Amino acid sequence: AEYVAADAGHVLPVPASLSLPAAAAVPEVWLTAFQLLHLVAGIEPGQSVLVHAGGSGVGTAAVQLVKLAGGRSMVTAGSQQKIDTALSLGAERGVNYKKDDFATAVMEWTGGKGVDIILDCVG
Repeated sequence: AEYVAADAGHVLPVPASLSLPAAAAVPEVWLTAFQLLHLVAGIEPGQSVLVHAGGSGVGTAAVQLVKLAGGRSMVTAGSQQKIDTALSLGAERGVNYKKDDFATAVMEWTGGKGVDIILDCVG
């Protein structure tokens, strides 16, 4: 649609530096990650989070939100490039699920405890 009627309190201005499609992606990704971590999982400082699809839009947002909440994150991804991106955003560890067993890596990373939260928003 080219036009829509909405309450002014439910919309945000689009910065001049963003296209409309790019601006529309921001709340989709960030609000999804925020909702899953805070409203569904109830993340608390010090908790560990396994983020599947850590190189995706929601995954990269989640890594940053976990860090902001005082948590620690580990990601799974299908390429080293995606893992490197997640690490650069604050993930502590990344596992290529195509090459390595992420369950074993989780147990190593957590000293055998396992993670507090698993974020699996794939699909």
